[in-house]
Amino acid sequence: MKKYLIIALVMLLAFALASCIEQDNSITTTTTQAITPEPPIIKSDSEGLEFELNEDGLSYSVVGIGTCTDTDIVIPSTHKGLPVTIIGDMAFAAIDLENQVILESDITSIVIPNSIEKIGMGAFAYCTSLTSIEIPSSVTSIGDGAFVVCVSLTNVTIGDGLISIENNTFANCSSLKDIIIPNSVTSIGDYAFSDCTALTNVVIGNSVTKIGDYAFSDCTALTNVTIGNNVTSIGESAFSLCTSLTSIIIPNSVISIGDNAFYRTSLISVTIGESVTNIGISTFYACTSLIEVCNKSSLNITVGLPDYGCVAYYAKSIITDETQSSIKYIEDYVFYDDGTEIFFVKYLGNQTELTLIEYEGGKKYGIYQGAFYYNDKITKVIIPNSVTSIGERAFSNCTSLNSIIIGDSVTSIGLCSFNNCTSLLSIIIPISVTRIDYNAFLSCTSLTIYCEAESKPIGWDSSWSFGNPVIWGYKDN
Repeated sequence: MKKYLIIALVMLLAFALASCIEQDNSITTTTTQAITPEPPIIKSDSEGLEFELNEDGLSYSVVGIGTCTDTDIVIPSTHKGLPVTIIGDMAFAAIDLENQVILESDITSIVIPNSIEKIGMGAFAYCTSLTSIEIPSSVTSIGDGAFVVCVSLTNVTIGDGLISIENNTFANCSSLKDIIIPNSVTSIGDYAFSDCTALTNVVIGNSVTKIGDYAFSDCTALTNVTIGNNVTSIGESAFSLCTSLTSIIIPNSVISIGDNAFYRTSLISVTIGESVTNIGISTFYACTSLIEVCNKSSLNITVGLPDYGCVAYYAKSIITDETQSSIKYIEDYVFYDDGTEIFFVKYLGNQTELTLIEYEGGKKYGIYQGAFYYNDKITKVIIPNSVTSIGERAFSNCTSLNSIIIGDSVTSIGLCSFNNCTSLLSIIIPISVTRIDYNAFLSCTSLTIYCEAESKPIGWDSSWSFGNPVIWGYKDN
């Protein structure tokens, strides 16, 4: 996806190019001393920047770095007595479009004056040393890819004059941590924040009506999203592969949710707003921990069925009000307890070696399907005797997992539970296990399985081991 995105950006930007003295003021007392605060540092306008007269003949655009060697750029508000209102297409971009070569950029900061109304397409593309930007309220328009691949950009402040965030505007800004989209913005373009892998918090203002395709895709650190109450459509793959996102509330204004919009996120719960009438294909597919759905819409969502984008395909319950939730948070652990069944659903912490905790009062519980799905950081897990089952794909694609100890109360191991655990060298299956499903150890390329049972129990699928070496009658000495 990233390869095609970069190629598309290069083509997009190429099109745009073708179309710029210390004083002591102490007060003598026995206990206090007043200190005169230092005046703020006022940076001088950068010299040597390149300008062009706009078509109106009454204002200028800054169109290039010119002969300026500043690393902290201060764009002047006037040039030759006329206001500077536009930052031109590709004005400070660090890319040679003709030869498709990324250039070195030393720009670390840019001061944009209140005279600027428009920031052009690709204006700061590939400025890889740029760390922060403040967009004043005078700016109403920012072009496609304006800040694409500004990989050091950590802070962005968007003024309340901006009307829309265009395609790819902040794509691949891999250090950006938080973004607040003001109420002036009405739409968020395709890929606008895609691959912002450090982004953790997003607040979408109440004037936004559309979230574009792939707008926040691959934002792998994203944990908190607030969607404004005027959004009517969420685009295709808008939040796909946001693997740290555990809950989302779809507001009552939303009518449609696009295909794959939340594909392979870590959602545990979702609220479907009152106005939702269309949920696309595979919208919630591979959200294996999505155990609870709060359905406020008129859609006939049913547990276990793949319709409506698989929203309840993995669920245990559907509720109509958040106060009915059976989800409980204990430290960094998420449990589901509806009074009849108890499951460990997800681990939210950062430890790589883990002993699963006891649940309230030592109650028995199962490990829910996909509990550690695609967790590539976990290396060791000890499953205590309070655990009775390991669900489907519970440890699937845990590629760093090299040690697993299964407690003596586990009776079942689900489909593909340890699929693609390529670092796992050995595992002991206790005598308590009476059921192992199809391909439980699929693609565990280095694994040897030690079974306390003398031979395959009748409840184990014929393809349970996927051809891995098996040692029967193992005794732990």
